[in-house]
Amino acid sequence: MQNKIIHKKAAFNVKEMFDLRSAYLNKFIDVKIKKILNRLTSSLKISKIYDETKSKLWGDVKFHIDNRIHLNNKATFKEIYTFGSMFSLTKQHTEHLRKIILDGCTNNHRERTYYDLSILPLNIVLGKNVIDYFIPPSDYFDFKSTNQEDPYGIISGKSRSYGFKSKPTAIKYAGSNLLLGANKFTHTLLFNVDFHCPIGCSDCYKARIGTREYFTGSNKQYSIQELGEVIIPKKSTVIEQAKQTVAWLNEDKRGNNVYDIIISGGEPLMFSNELIEQLLSVFKKAKYLKILRICTGTIFLGLPFRIDTQLMEILRSFSDETGVRITIQAHIGNSNMISPESIIAIQKIKKAGFNIYAQIPIKNNINFFLEDPKKTIAELSLLLQKLVIADVEPYMFIVDMHPSTNEYYVPIEPLLQVWGDLIESHDYPGIERPRTLSVLFEQGNVVLSGNTLFAMEKKVNKTEQSVTYKIPRVGSTGYWKNSIKEYFEYTEPLILGLNDDPHSLFMKKVF
Repeated sequence: MQNKIIHKKAAFNVKEMFDLRSAYLNKFIDVKIKKILNRLTSSLKISKIYDETKSKLWGDVKFHIDNRIHLNNKATFKEIYTFGSMFSLTKQHTEHLRKIILDGCTNNHRERTYYDLSILPLNIVLGKNVIDYFIPPSDYFDFKSTNQEDPYGIISGKSRSYGFKSKPTAIKYAGSNLLLGANKFTHTLLFNVDFHCPIGCSDCYKARIGTREYFTGSNKQYSIQELGEVIIPKKSTVIEQAKQTVAWLNEDKRGNNVYDIIISGGEPLMFSNELIEQLLSVFKKAKYLKILRICTGTIFLGLPFRIDTQLMEILRSFSDETGVRITIQAHIGNSNMISPESIIAIQKIKKAGFNIYAQIPIKNNINFFLEDPKKTIAELSLLLQKLVIADVEPYMFIVDMHPSTNEYYVPIEPLLQVWGDLIESHDYPGIERPRTLSVLFEQGNVVLSGNTLFAMEKKVNKTEQSVTYKIPRVGSTGYWKNSIKEYFEYTEPLILGLNDDPHSLFMKKVF
């Protein structure tokens, strides 16, 4: 790897980054954290650098954002090819990267969209197994029949909320066009505060709605049947968004059912502590609120420094005053992302009294290896074990609901086989097992199990290069008679040798 970090503001090379990091870790690794790191079998060697200035720099979120590798459509050819050389990309991969960054592609709205590459300093020093999570594979932007701009149905989906089924998932209120959130399920509102996120996960579908640079232009607008114009929220509208949301929660019949709010983005913790405090002060007026979940990539994806004492005090104060339970939903890619910096952040969160739940998107060559089942089991079991040691609950495996790239995608058939070996075999302690393996998509969240292989039906469409599964959900008829309550249809990319056999599920007849 070459030494120089690519960014127009950056003035630090990789060696200097390691020095800054050592100073930070020397200051914040206490006896308890050292014991946790020992149990994680951390091989980290820290130079004895005691420098307050360097420690403050490495602990400063702004420093990390300013010194990330950041290549957008204003980058030069030289910067992109230097990046390719720096991370040993093939010439073909580098050329593809140049095309998606500088040339872009046309989206469904006939708008030109460009790939915006962002890799934070911590993710660089953690090495290749982490860096790969932030470099788009060579098939990014290639047309695929399974691609969706809004795969979760945040904007265009239909709700499953009791009494309001098939109504728009998107919520507007009191004559305003501002999108308040997505009410897909009866008791939960997904409150997307902004679509800005500098972290840079390479296949984030929301990057197509938002940006990895914060911009101050006008809010994006969409038109939805039944709702009309919908304005996408951003930082400048979040307080108004919260006020309208609380009014909807308190006054609207559908809103009265909601007691669980998920604050998501973008990256919601990119808001200042002051703005978060203002936001929470509005939610104090929500009469039925019981649970507040904060979805964040900061802990494991490069910005654990954002978890500071003041933020924890703000959250603790809100919870104490209202009785609302706060949880942290933390996204993580693989075991290499559990860094000493993330352990420091976790300890701050636990000291404040909040639980952390890990959400793990399953991705090929990141935490799953389609060419090597044994390596897959080894990596996933190690990740789950390390999460428990770090005092994080391994909450959910997530099937990639928005495969912008087939290279990352893991078909559900091999994934269910691994779930059976890893989770349902009981070979590993119960505390290390995720609660669910879920498909998050427009129709709803489907909870899978190994037995799903025996229950679902399959249709292969080689023309469309897709595979559709019909997945049943059991339920009560009210008379304790076994019944299938509903079917979900989930379509994934066709991948030769893995899910292209239309008869692969016939094993249930043998059973």
